[in-house]
Amino acid sequence: MAAPLMVTGRASRRWLEEQFNGAAERARRTGRPALVSVSEAAEPFDPVVVYESARARGLDAMFWHVPWQDVALVGAGSVWAVTAAGSGRFEQASRAWRALMEHAVHVVAEGVSEQGGPEPGPVLLGGFAFDAGSATGPWEGFGDGRLTLPRVLYGASAGRTWMTVNTLVTAETDPARAAGAALEALEEARAWAEPAVAATAAAAAGAAPAAVVAPAAAGTPACRVAAEDVPPKDEWLAAVREVAAAIRGGALEKAVLARSTRLTAAGGFDIGAALRYLQAHYPECYVFAVGRGHECFIGATPERIVHKRDGVVQVACMAGSIGRGATPGEDERLGRWLLSDPKNMEEHRVVLRSILQALAPVCTDVRAAETGLRKLANVQHLYTPVTARAGRDADVLALVARVHPTPAIGGWPTADALKLIREKENLDRGWYAGPIGWMDGAGDGEFAVGLRSALVQGETALLFAGCGIMGDSDPESEYEESVLKMRPMRAALGAGR
Repeated sequence: MAAPLMVTGRASRRWLEEQFNGAAERARRTGRPALVSVSEAAEPFDPVVVYESARARGLDAMFWHVPWQDVALVGAGSVWAVTAAGSGRFEQASRAWRALMEHAVHVVAEGVSEQGGPEPGPVLLGGFAFDAGSATGPWEGFGDGRLTLPRVLYGASAGRTWMTVNTLVTAETDPARAAGAALEALEEARAWAEPAVAATAAAAAGAAPAAVVAPAAAGTPACRVAAEDVPPKDEWLAAVREVAAAIRGGALEKAVLARSTRLTAAGGFDIGAALRYLQAHYPECYVFAVGRGHECFIGATPERIVHKRDGVVQVACMAGSIGRGATPGEDERLGRWLLSDPKNMEEHRVVLRSILQALAPVCTDVRAAETGLRKLANVQHLYTPVTARAGRDADVLALVARVHPTPAIGGWPTADALKLIREKENLDRGWYAGPIGWMDGAGDGEFAVGLRSALVQGETALLFAGCGIMGDSDPESEYEESVLKMRPMRAALGAGR
């Protein structure tokens, strides 16, 4: 996939008019809109402040923060979006993005350098439902898949920060007006991030910057939050027993059953406070929020689907889990047990095998490292990193299409597991456990699994968690595991642990 044409110079109005004039000529020649992305260096910003500024102005927005990678992306507004549905949704999105990139130009102001991660330029942000057709009920506004090119993108990587303003140019676009509007959008974007400058000054004086401060009480006070299992606990336990029996009978090897808890809070939930809580308490996770209309899908997921950059592919195999110990000795004992438990190790092997098989047709040098432990604040998982070299035509969405859903979130064999999930789960999964992330103009990017997450709609929040069911699964133990997995979002939204 070819990256957009890059032009470097001083971001003067006259210089920008020349670039927009060229884009308008391309639009007239091809009969298709041409994208112009203008990037310039920016002061350090607080991603939560920027996200909340966009939402307060009634804009759709997406928040993506990976503290352990030193990466943050916040998209505000939309100039172009691709919606995709059905079994070919990843290919649909990729094809539409490639077509837009054919005539795109990236205008880079002097002083903006490569980052070594996400880089300045056009970036799509968004995600997909877990299963085509599963975005029903409360998820209808999200659909099977939607990736958005924001009007303004704030980016941070490797200690550098920038802003990108995207403009879709048609044959009728006035280059002078478009250039002026782009400069005005950059100026407004700087104003949105101004509170972060004050936070940086406070940090220099010895105070903690706002971006890393977790409020003592995130979201709504616990006393005002009511909780209800969906489906009811007894129904979910019965479904676990039925699925385990089907596995023992040889119908399949594994299936992942999810459930949800509905929280209700008078006055709604504080998304900004929830994001700060997740940043502070789960720095080893991908913290995300997709704000659309009056809804927000928010979470802190530990599980990568695919990361691709310059042909290098990284995939995380995570399956099998147990809680953390109260002391270092107990924690080590629990970890050793997890590494030797037959049920969890077999579940992990099933997932690893499927990932290796999925990558083999489109990648070379596919390798799995030794299985170890991934320790999070409240849980530890069996973890095996996988690396590979992508084929020339495989962008990050092509890799997502091959890997998702892994048996860690769906089951194995995949088709049989998905059929059983649809029959037994009695739940609208929507974007829960679906791919969430970004893709740049060169087809590189990263997607993670939308786990440890919640769909917030006004005074209601639906929290989700799933458990890998095997033939010897104990329903009560699986239920307790799901409770453990919901703790991050319960605490972030002010519902206690």
